[in-house]
Order: sequence, then structure tokens, then C-alpha cells
Amino acid sequence: MKIINAFWERKNLGINAYEVEFENGDDIETFVARINDLADAEYIVAKLPIGNLGINKIFTDIGFMFAESIIKIGINVNDYIIPAKLKKINLDISYTLADYESVNFICGRIEENIFNTDRVALDSAFGLKLANKRYSNWIKDEFNNNSSSIYTLKFKRNNIGFFGLKKKSEHGIEIFLAGIFNEFKEFGLGFGMISKSIEAAQNLGFNYISLLRTLTIRIMNKYFIEKTVISVINEYCKSADILVEITIDTPLIGGNRILDSMGLVNIIVDIESTFIELNFEITLTSESALSSRISPFRSVGSLSNFIALQLGINE
Repeated sequence: MKIINAFWERKNLGINAYEVEFENGDDIETFVARINDLADAEYIVAKLPIGNLGINKIFTDIGFMFAESIIKIGINVNDYIIPAKLKKINLDISYTLADYESVNFICGRIEENIFNTDRVALDSAFGLKLANKRYSNWIKDEFNNNSSSIYTLKFKRNNIGFFGLKKKSEHGIEIFLAGIFNEFKEFGLGFGMISKSIEAAQNLGFNYISLLRTLTIRIMNKYFIEKTVISVINEYCKSADILVEITIDTPLIGGNRILDSMGLVNIIVDIESTFIELNFEITLTSESALSSRISPFRSVGSLSNFIALQLGINE
């Protein structure tokens, strides 16, 4: 078991983060004891071994939530053949080594939220803005790394995206990050990130290129709904200087409520907006919500159950 202080996330996300590489043979009791020793930890990412579905269940039971799978893909650049139907359009795609000005341009475009499916973007505690700022910082750091190179990608005369390469060995290089700008995402130009990365790797004298592909699954269950609702309410209370511990039993209306009527309206809007960002549309001001004999706003738990009902989730 390896514990890594992810110090870079202090700059990216504003929190103390740790990554824990859990391997086959490690035991969960030791893991729990070691993370309990991380007194300053605000965010812990556990990286689990492949082929062990049972360990995923154990980590869920102790409060972790599945975020993403990481797949490594490797290509021998000398064996790569561009599909015939893409050869013509590939001729109109070009790449250029980025200078300081170009990197600033790329970072500015990244911060227009071009990445929206990674674990940070989908986490209601962070969201799109922080996720893309994180990638922007990554590009800036790699620009100053002698082992890395960043390229702008063009289709004809239009800047459509970028890709970054990082040397991993004498003969191997990795695509550490690549993206297509928002206005060009529907034109089928994404393959250019791969084809031109391979072309650049060949020109640099490398034989092998790899990339890490992250696959996120938008698993929506009652636990995730409760976590999201609590996170949104916590954020509102923090901004309003309301000192209270939010749990599923926290009352939202009635004599012991923690919010006034305006506060309740604000969190309703914030919760709806957060779920929309996660591509789940809910309505908390519907007729059924406002006219229900038993109000869904009694507590955080009842509100979470009402959202689950709208999303067709029973468990």
C-alpha cells in the first residue's frame, strides 16, 4: 500500500488531498487505520487493483464512491494505419509545437469547460470550473517540464484543440492530455488528436505511444443523492455563516429548521442546478412537491428521497 501526498491538488482544488494505491494482498483494516492517521486529509482517492470486484464493494461500504476506471492503451507507431475514410480529412488537420503564447491560449480555452466527464467535474463538491482549472494548471506545469511538449491542433485555419506528449522511456512517449474545443466537438475531429499525436511521436523518434483513458460512470443512487444534497447545503451554510452539521436528519422546515424561507429557496435553486450539471434533470418546485400532504422539505433525507423518486431510484 502506497500513500501519496497529492500536494498539487492544494493549488488545483484548494484542499489537502491524498492518493492511496491499494494492492492485492493489502488488508482493509490497515487501510482504514492509515487513512485515519491522515489528520489533515480533506479528499482521499483510493486506486484499486483490477479484477477484484469484491474490493469495490468493501470500499463503498466504508464511505467511498466509485469515480472512474482507468484504461491504458498502447500503440506501436510504426503499425498505425489511418482508416481510408479518414485519410482525406486528416490531410486538413495539422499540429504545431506550442510556445508560451499558445499555451496561454490553450489554457484559456480549457477554462471554457471543455472537459466535463472526469471524476472531478462530476463531483458536486468540485464541479466543472475547478475541474478545468485543474487541467489548465497541468498544462502550464508540463510546459515547463523538459520531458513534455504541447501542440496546438488545427483544422484548416481553425484552432480546434491541443494534445500534450510526455517522454516515459527511451522508446516510449505518452499522451498525457488532449482535448477538442467546445465548438468543434460535433464535427468528428477527435481522431485528429490521436493521429497527429502518433505522427508527432514518429517525428520525435519514438516507437511506442500510450494514453490513459478514464471512463466515468454516472452511478446515481440514494447514497450519491444524499451526498450531493448535503454538499450543496453545506456550501450554502458556509457562505451564509451558518454553523451547523448537516446530516440526513437535519430539518429544512418547521420549528427546528436551519434555514429561513429565502435560504430554502436558494438551496432549492442550487440543488436543481447541481443535478443539471450532472445531466440529471429534477424539479423541486413542481406542483407535486408544493402540494404534497407530507412535504419533501421536512429534512435533508426526505428531500433526497423525493429526488430519488423523480429519478426512478428505489434503492
